Amino acid sequence: NSPKIEIRQSEKQQTVAGMACKTFDRYKNGIKTSEECYVEAKDFSMPEKDKKHLLRNMKVMLHYSDTFGGLSRKFSLPETAQASLPDPANKDILLAQTCLAPDGSQAGRIEVQISNAPVEETSFEIPAGYRLMNLTQ
Repeated sequence: NSPKIEIRQSEKQQTVAGMACKTFDRYKNGIKTSEECYVEAKDFSMPEKDKKHLLRNMKVMLHYSDTFGGLSRKFSLPETAQASLPDPANKDILLAQTCLAPDGSQAGRIEVQISNAPVEETSFEIPAGYRLMNLTQ
């Protein structure tokens, strides 16, 4: 029997990377397992040109996510409870996640750091057999 996952919006207010985000609590079989802070892609703090590309790429990723949703049901991956909110991870950007131990204490936390500094092209080498594509056109 697969675990029941439930997502509830929290009253907790958070600001991560200078952006106010919506906080959701994730429960597994009635036990709170994490607090997650999301921002809508349209509200993401970045130059408009980059935001346009992010939104377009998110649409593509959502299409693939919907395509594989049938596989999740077929192989009985964890179900989301009927009373649950839709999973914000399917459309919004995760800025922070606090994982909780079974006793409710904080087991770990990840948080996004945002930099608008240019990325050095030499930081990334193209693997053999791949080619560079310009996706901004």
